[in-house]
Amino acid sequence: MSQDHWEDEEGGPVSRELLLLVLQELEGIFIRAVYDGRMASVGLSDVAMDVTSPGDTGLGPAGDVEECRCPVGYTGLSCQRCATRFERVTRGPYLGTCSGCGCHGHSSTCDPVFGHCLNCQHNTEGPQCEKCKPGFFGDATKGTATACHPCPCPYTEPSRRFSESCFLDTDGQATCDACAPGYAGRRCERCAPGYEGDPIQPGGKCTPIGQELVKCDARGGNDGDGGTCRCKVVLTAEETPPLSLANLAGTQTVGDGARFSSPRELLFDAFQPLPRDVYYWVLPAPFAGDKVTSYGGELRYTVTHRAPAGAQPLPRQPDVLLQGNGILLEHFSGASFPSGVPTTVTVPFREVRTEPGVPGGQCQCDPRGSIGEGCGADGQCHCKSNVEGPHCATCRPHHFHLSASEPAGCLPCFCMGIVQHCTSTTYARGTVRAPFAPGNPQGFALVNRQRSTRVDTGFRVEPGAPQPRLTYDRFGELPPDSYYWQLPPPYQGDKVGSYGGRLRYTLTYTPGGQGAPLPDADIQITSPAYTLVWTRQNHGTLPAGAVDFNGILTLRRVRPEDAGVYVCTGSNMLDMDEGTATLYVQAGTAAAPTAAVEPAQLSVAPGQPAEFRCVGTGNPPPTLEWLGRCPPGMEGTPALGLGTR
Repeated sequence: MSQDHWEDEEGGPVSRELLLLVLQELEGIFIRAVYDGRMASVGLSDVAMDVTSPGDTGLGPAGDVEECRCPVGYTGLSCQRCATRFERVTRGPYLGTCSGCGCHGHSSTCDPVFGHCLNCQHNTEGPQCEKCKPGFFGDATKGTATACHPCPCPYTEPSRRFSESCFLDTDGQATCDACAPGYAGRRCERCAPGYEGDPIQPGGKCTPIGQELVKCDARGGNDGDGGTCRCKVVLTAEETPPLSLANLAGTQTVGDGARFSSPRELLFDAFQPLPRDVYYWVLPAPFAGDKVTSYGGELRYTVTHRAPAGAQPLPRQPDVLLQGNGILLEHFSGASFPSGVPTTVTVPFREVRTEPGVPGGQCQCDPRGSIGEGCGADGQCHCKSNVEGPHCATCRPHHFHLSASEPAGCLPCFCMGIVQHCTSTTYARGTVRAPFAPGNPQGFALVNRQRSTRVDTGFRVEPGAPQPRLTYDRFGELPPDSYYWQLPPPYQGDKVGSYGGRLRYTLTYTPGGQGAPLPDADIQITSPAYTLVWTRQNHGTLPAGAVDFNGILTLRRVRPEDAGVYVCTGSNMLDMDEGTATLYVQAGTAAAPTAAVEPAQLSVAPGQPAEFRCVGTGNPPPTLEWLGRCPPGMEGTPALGLGTR
């Protein structure tokens, strides 16, 4: 099940991407049944197909199967399926995109009745997670995890941020709108009249003129609000809830089961029911956010693990992961972790640069990723195209599965075009089998190459070793053609995990008299992979609010400008076709516009906000615009923004 041994229907080579697309929705596997111009009988037995299994099967790891770090809305080893409450939309790369309630990528769940998003992430809020939370600014509708940034008032660190809210101003920058007493400026970066200090400087604050500043010991904390010191973060049972665990790909999260065995030690021992994987402690909120000031410092922790007898350590797994701004960093401590012995790990937050050393001794090139055994004068081995590092022991970014059998050393991450980062799955190889029993052909059938003829009766199950054999000997009743064994549903569906595995079977046949060998493909695999996309004629975009799902185009509120020709384009991996439909919009009855303002009068104190609401009706819907008018006895042009409020 690798692309090297497959061809498309025109005899061309098959790419890894194309093979994975077919395996994502495997419609059928067909094993050749006719090898001679005159067939007397054919027998099939010992059919087995490699898949992946989360448990240990004893068949070894499925290292050449990718496990991608899927974004919200996607699931599966290659992000090939939509998560719960998400639906496939045929726009985007390969299979299309997974769309939920229009949550702009910030939520994976939504209310199925009212259509609003639940549990907005990435510091967003609102029915569609379209706004940044208080304390953050940006454009949440961009749909990225970093669209909402902490308010810089003037710094983002809580102890040096002197406004709890800000907004994205017209120049694309933040404006702080709730400076604490004593602070002034667009970013609360200076002291107000009657106050002294410099908020820009480290530890700087604004205090009433004549008041003494509180100084905090930098070894144990830093300046806090209200004249108190903010101490460094230490996890204790009294102040910190138990942490959660997550796997490397972020597809498994364990929120329950961890408990404090002592005031300063957290324990987790409920691994038995979990899928086989590598899990990490997820540190809580005090360790996240703006931690630029941690550069040059260290992360320290002590870990104790207990493993059953005979267990082997997992090689080449990072000890600490850092994730931020769409970047993932991995730290390998190099420490040994003997079972039952507390081990303290210190992780420095700084880069290390060294001069090239003097080569000595033999080259230590990894045979899986290097070309030959030699190296240069600097000790650099000659790496395969998808491998890097002085010893050619590391896959390049966006690649995985270092293997000597791979010509390029590592496989490229595919992930259905959704993301680029992946690792080798921790799943093991499993097997799908269909053992035959007397009178039970297990759903196997014979079909011709065009699938226009299908035979599902007339089979016999004969005893055989190591398994019984399915036999068909009535070829004289069939039209002359190429026939294939069609494998039943257990061999169909999502079989991305079969990549790199094998399909094994035993086949015997008896030719009839005066026949001749027939050249043909031994195996065929097929996938529907057919997509439908609606557009306006001449590749125009659909009207705002239009929904294109599973070939159905829905316009919920038709407007006169929506009239026109719409084109449905159907395509698969081989060809495409299109059809058109015309929408006519009847002329409606014109109605004069009306406008109403609420409230009619409003009295507010200087510096406070004021809001008036204008509601307009009419056909066509009127455009609303606010205009300012000076009070009697005054001249000029009031400055007003345009809009409905």
